[in-house]
Amino acid sequence: MRYNINMKIKGVDELNAFTDESKWLVRDLLLRQGLSILAASPKSTKSFFCLELCVSIAANTDTLGHYKSSEACRVLYFGAEDTEGIIHERLTGLLKAKGHTGIDNLGILTSPEGLRLDTDEGYTSLGKQIELFRPKLVVLDCLYAISRASENDSGSILSVLEKLRLIRERYRTAVLLVHHTSKDSDSKRVGERLRGSSALYGFFETILGLRRDQAGTIFLDVEHRAAPSFQNVPIELKADASGISYKVVAVTVEKFQGHLTVEDKVIECVQYRIPMSLECLAQRTNIAPTELRKIIYGLLKIGKLTWTKQGYLRGGAQ
Repeated sequence: MRYNINMKIKGVDELNAFTDESKWLVRDLLLRQGLSILAASPKSTKSFFCLELCVSIAANTDTLGHYKSSEACRVLYFGAEDTEGIIHERLTGLLKAKGHTGIDNLGILTSPEGLRLDTDEGYTSLGKQIELFRPKLVVLDCLYAISRASENDSGSILSVLEKLRLIRERYRTAVLLVHHTSKDSDSKRVGERLRGSSALYGFFETILGLRRDQAGTIFLDVEHRAAPSFQNVPIELKADASGISYKVVAVTVEKFQGHLTVEDKVIECVQYRIPMSLECLAQRTNIAPTELRKIIYGLLKIGKLTWTKQGYLRGGAQ
C-alpha cells in the first residue's frame, strides 16, 4: 500500500485556532470534528443516548435537556443492533417530546448487507454516503457490527480506527463510535471500561460512558483529552403519551467537577502522547510544586502516571 503524505511546516500564528464557542459541536460533550467513543454497559440505554444526540444536534435543541448544540446541522446515524421499526419508534417518541414531528437534518443509514469498515469496499461505500449527505456528525452503533477485526489485537483494531480518522479529516465531520464495556468495570474510570485493546483508550479524544447502578439509575461519565472531564451525571428516561423524554436530572457540570480529587485533577491534565513537565502541571492544576511532587509520586506508584525524560504521561501510554 502506498501513502500520499502531505506535510507543511507552520508557525504558531498560522495554526487553525478556535474560540470556546467554535470548539464544541455539543458543549461539554462532543468536540467539533472530534473523535469520540461511547462506552456502555448492557441495558444502559446507549441507543437512546445516541438517538437523543442525533435529534438534538439536527434540531438544535439541548441534548439531554442540558447540553447546548452549537447549531442545527446534519447528522448521519447507522444503527446495526436495531431494526428500522425500532429506530423509527424511538425517534418518533424523542421528536414528539421535543415538539417536532419530523426533521430533515437527520439521515438514517441503512444497509441490508451491513457495514464493514475493516474492508476497503465498506470504507469507500460509507465515504460516498457521507460525501452525499455532508453531516457534521457520523454515529456508528456499534464497533463489533462494523468490523470483524479482533478488538483485543491493537494492530487489527487500529487499522479500523484509522479509517475513522480519515473520515474525520477528509469530510471534516465529528465521529462517534459506540462500543461495549468489559464485565464488572463500572467502578473504573470511563476510559478504563472499554472492552478490548488499550489502543481504543488512547485513540479517542472523548470517551462518553453510560452505566446503571443497582437502584436502576443511569449515570453519564465524560472523559476529554483536551477539555474538563466530569462524572456521575444522573439521566432519566421516561416514555408516556407526550413522547420519550431522556434528560439530565437537575445537575450541573461544575457540581461534579468540584467532587474530583486532586489526584483526578492531575490525571486529567496529563495527556497520553504529549509528555508534560512538572512546571507545566503546576501551572495547569494550580498546585504548589512541593505538594504536586507528592501527588505525582503516589500516582506513579499505582501506575496512573508514567515518567519519561520529556515529562509525564498517563499510565499505560507508550
